[in-house]
Parts: sequence; structure tokens; C-alpha cells
Amino acid sequence: MFIDQCSLPDKADPPKPESPARLTLEQVRERLHRAVTDGASRQDLEALVLELADLADRSAYDLRNLLRTIEAEQDAAQAIAAEVATIKAAQDRRDLSQALTLDWICPPSLAAALRIRCRSLPADDVTALMCFLVAVSGVVKLGTQVVASEAASYRVPLNLYGCLVARSGAKKTPVSRLLVLDPLHELRLELARQNKRAYRAWEEQNRGVKASERTPEPKPVHLMVSDFTAEALAEQLQLQEERGLGLLIHRDELAGMFGNLNAYRSGRGSDEEQLLEAYDGSGFSSLRITKAGGGRFYERCQLSICGTIQPAILEALVANGDASGLWARFLFIPLPERVVPLPEFETKQEQQEATWASQLLESLCRYVYTKPRLSLALAPEARRYFVHYEARCQADVHRTTIPAQGALIGKAAGKALRVAALLHLLHQGCADGWHSQQVSLEVMERACVLVDHINTWTMGLHQKVAEGANDLMRLIHGIALAKGAASWHDIAKRLTKAQRRDIDSAVAAAAMEALADLGVGEVEHSTRGTPTYKATGELP
Repeated sequence: MFIDQCSLPDKADPPKPESPARLTLEQVRERLHRAVTDGASRQDLEALVLELADLADRSAYDLRNLLRTIEAEQDAAQAIAAEVATIKAAQDRRDLSQALTLDWICPPSLAAALRIRCRSLPADDVTALMCFLVAVSGVVKLGTQVVASEAASYRVPLNLYGCLVARSGAKKTPVSRLLVLDPLHELRLELARQNKRAYRAWEEQNRGVKASERTPEPKPVHLMVSDFTAEALAEQLQLQEERGLGLLIHRDELAGMFGNLNAYRSGRGSDEEQLLEAYDGSGFSSLRITKAGGGRFYERCQLSICGTIQPAILEALVANGDASGLWARFLFIPLPERVVPLPEFETKQEQQEATWASQLLESLCRYVYTKPRLSLALAPEARRYFVHYEARCQADVHRTTIPAQGALIGKAAGKALRVAALLHLLHQGCADGWHSQQVSLEVMERACVLVDHINTWTMGLHQKVAEGANDLMRLIHGIALAKGAASWHDIAKRLTKAQRRDIDSAVAAAAMEALADLGVGEVEHSTRGTPTYKATGELP
């Protein structure tokens, strides 16, 4: 039978699979954001971009741009979070500063004198005391030490490396002058007169004597210098050792000193190493065939450093970490950012008080200067307290994730011993101080709290540098205080060219909300949703 194929019914075509719905741009953004937040590698992110480009039917080029935007937003969010942490730490420090009073730490007379000297300066109690302690450390006799453990040979000299941190124009120099330079002025003059008399005696002794037959020319000794090279410092410390004296390096801007380290050695020098070793009072030997006597040598030294630096410059210096441990040896003392106007007039009593305070600080420096070389011991209760403190510091070193913070904590115990010994001497020098043969528990406790308080600020600095925090929130708050409110238009005009690449209106809005969450301001939105920030409190 013939069957017409054309008359047969068509076979049903198999159903076509439905094509998956294309991803929306918002879905693409969500997946990229999740990947960035989860820490996906660069290779995984590129694979995801190609996959999403196919699923969303968009170009990979556009999605890479979107990815860069998301990464920038993440960086900005992390920077804001880091700044929030910094501000919270500063708030905690401010609260603790109010408890760390001169009355709690010092003899009443010293507390009064420091307050009077800083009456027209922005220095708080901690700043004033620490600056003066660095000055006192410069006049301690060479060889003076405080012993925590004879069996473990745990002993440190009484020198300090201190640095006052404040922006330009914040009165760093007046604070340094009143608390460091002025108290040492008369001692320095007396030593200069002794140097002059010794030189004149040498001139008289060698009058008419041939140059080749003259006795060695006397070299001057100093209490303080402001500039040095490694060779000159080694020579001076050798002279200081012969006279049993310490030495204080004082620089208005320590950045200049740090910048000059190894400057004259074409990168082959050991200027920084010299400062590292001097911190522990270590000796030094140097062979120089061009030098008389074959070089420079001293068995021990008592070197202190005091100076000032601006916060931005300090951040740049520590940006590469602290591999050598130089920054860990310093006590960075932040000067509070506050306005203290000069008085329009002053009474005769206020003038007399200022004279009395100046004389007391000077007399305390003289008291310490005239003390013979000492070996101070800790009272049994003070030793137990210190042993627990030192063990805690060791444990904290292993918990830190930023190496520079670990180095800082590792030096905390040694700093606390130095501060305790200096406080002990100041109490001994005041009629109304605590007089004891050994460093007391009370003094040891206060020294540890002081060092922790100062280190907290430095820890925050290292955290800020490591995490890329900026000062956007402080900028916004400052604009609001000055103008009554801060809008994106006001903020954008204050940003640098580099900042504009990373900060847009969305980032500024997030910073405003973070300030509001801290309780120092509030955010208002216009009918179009544009935020404006108003300050209701003060940032620390």
C-alpha cells in the first residue's frame, strides 16, 4: 500500500530548553561585593568577572570597572572603621588622662609647679610630667641604674627617648622650652664656665710652649647638644664617660635628626645602630686610623633624647614599620589639640608663682644632677607588681598582628622601670614627696600606667598607618564646628587632589554617619536626600 509521506502528520519538535534569565546589574554587584568581602584572590575575581559578564550579557571591561569601584568602597569603609577605632581609643585616652593627674603621681609641690608653668600652654598633666621627666633623665649621673632582678641581670639606665607630637603652630616649642630647656639652663651655664676656665688654664700653662710640646687641649663636656654626627657623638660620649656625665640631645624638630642618620656615610653607616645601642647604655668602640689614639671607645653611656615632631611627618616615618626597633624606644607624647589663650593681664601674685615654679623645677634638676651614681632597687611589693607587668607585656607581644606594635610593647617594661626610678628621685628631692630607700609599689604602679597610657596612642598610630586610616572624619567635624554644618560641597573643597580619587559623596556620607554613631554630631537630610553634618560635641 502506497502511503503519501506528505499526508503524514508532522512529528512534534522536542521542547527547547528555556534560556536562564540574565543577571541584573544589582545582582552582579552583589556577587562581586560578596567576593571582595570574602577576600577572593585576584585570579578568582577575574574568573568571576568573566562568568558574570556571560550571565549578564555585559562586557568584562565594564564589570572590571565595577569591581574597582567596589574595592575602592571597601577600602574607604575600612579607612572609616580604622578612624572610628582611633577616635574611640582617643576618647578612652582622654578619659584616662583625666584620672592620671599630677596630684596622683607627683609630690604636691611638683604638681603645682608643673601646672603653673603650663598655665598658658595646651599641655595636660601627662604631657607636662613626661616632658619634664625627659629633662631630668638628661642630668642623671652616668652609671645610675634601676635593678629589677640581679639574678637575671635585668637592669636599665635612667635615660629616656621622648618626643612631643603636635602639628605646626601648636606650641610644641614653648612647652619644650619651659619644661626642658629652662630647668637645665643654669646647670648648662655652670658647665660652660667650667669648660672656659679649664681652657684658659690650659692656655696659661702652655703659654710660650712649642705646639709639639703642649699638653693635650681640654675638650669641653656638655649636658645638652642639639646636633651631632656619629663620630662627634662617639667622641663626646667618651668625654662624658671620663667625667661621669650623661648627655641630652635636644632637637626642636626630630625629623631633621632622623633624616640625617647615615647621611654622611653613603648608606654604609651605623648612626641608627649607635642610637639603638645607646638606649641600653651600651659601650662603643670604633677604629679610625685617621683619629688620634686610633679611634673612639667608651664602656657605657647615659644618652637621652628630647624633641618634637609633627603627626603627619611621624606617620610617614613609621609607614615602613619598625624593623630596627628605633621607634619602639621612644615615648611619643601627644600634645592635646586645644586652645589656651594668653591672659590679657596678670597679677603680681601670678608672676611670683611663675618664678617659684621655675625655681622649683630647676632645683629638682640640680638635686638629681648632684646625686652620685646610684643603683636603685625595687621594694618587694614593687618587684612583684613589675614581674606581673613584664610577663603581661611578653604575652601581649605574641598577640599583636602588627610587628611595630609588638616591638613597642616589648620595650614597655624597660620604659616603666626608667620612669619609676626618675619619679622616685623626684619624690626624694621634694620635701613633700614619698621618701623611701627603694622604689615603692605606688611609684612602680604609676609608672606602668603612664607608659601604657602613652603606648596606647602610639599603638593607635601604628594601627592607623597599617590600615590606611585617614582624617576624613576629623576634617568633616572641623568644618562643621567652623561653619555650623558640613555638606559634601564644603568637604570637597578641602580635599587634596589625591584624596579626591578615593573620597566621593558616598564616602563622606558614611563618615558623617560614623560621627553621629560616636555621639559627637548628627546628620540631617534634605528633601532630595542630601546629607548635612552638624557637630554636637568635641572630638578628643
